[in-house]
Amino acid sequence: MRSISLPLFLVTLLLAAGCNNSKWGFLRKSQETPPAYGNNPSAQDLVAYMNDNAQQLQSLQCLQVDMDCKYRLQQFHVTGRMVCEKPRNFRLVAEALHKTEADIGSNRDEFWFWIQRNDPPYLVHCSYQALGQGGVRLPFPVQPEWVIEALGMAEYPVDGNYQPVVPTKDHHLELIRNGVSQGRRVQKVTVFDNRPGARVRVRAHLLRDERGQKICAAYIQDVEVINGVVVPRKVDLDYPAERLTMRFKLFDSAGDVVVNRPIDNEQAQLLFSRPNLTGVQSVDLGMSASQVSPAGGFPSQR
Repeated sequence: MRSISLPLFLVTLLLAAGCNNSKWGFLRKSQETPPAYGNNPSAQDLVAYMNDNAQQLQSLQCLQVDMDCKYRLQQFHVTGRMVCEKPRNFRLVAEALHKTEADIGSNRDEFWFWIQRNDPPYLVHCSYQALGQGGVRLPFPVQPEWVIEALGMAEYPVDGNYQPVVPTKDHHLELIRNGVSQGRRVQKVTVFDNRPGARVRVRAHLLRDERGQKICAAYIQDVEVINGVVVPRKVDLDYPAERLTMRFKLFDSAGDVVVNRPIDNEQAQLLFSRPNLTGVQSVDLGMSASQVSPAGGFPSQR
């Protein structure tokens, strides 16, 4: 059976790849107003700042998602619909020329993805139980539950493994959290714009390897404040190892996105269940991990 390499799914997770943590927790400020977290914030200050917005964002429905993709020498445009609800419910369906191009989702028990242009176009799935037991080699460098972070809905641990806040050029700050992905040490980095009056407070979410090299990144270009909650509107994604870039526009205006509308059990069952695709072979990563090629930027483990 052929190996699976799915850089596109990385992007949707990172949102990837776009949409990460209450990293979208920022408010519009006047030029005279200092950042809400202060001028010399600690890691705990920044975490509290992000968590404040995340606590107000329970669900998100974007019904007119636009995606411009460049993968090596190929360029294409797809549209889609995305629904996300805490803690793990997620669904993204992408279309082009009235045909479904991708179906990516998650519920409390498992996650799945199917991409028509992938070779071969398997319906890949894995239970969270199998993922938690280790040994599953994901074909992308981020874990599925990070989708909620990428949409600004996850709360960060107050006592996480953070490094001291690092000031960088252009009045930016870096909040760095040490972690592990695909069995490798990584750094999850949130970049803040510390200038008074900045419209977009959280500028980027980066994943770096143990040498400090960028594996992938999400750059926030625009946000919208809806009913007092900040949500990402435009996100650019970059995955250098796969020569993949994507631009996501989650919605045009506030009328194109639904924030915190309750999703009842019947709706959730329909929205967040793995599809049954006729003529498509399913691959369980928990049972077939040896067939899966690791994501670019992560060397194969011996």
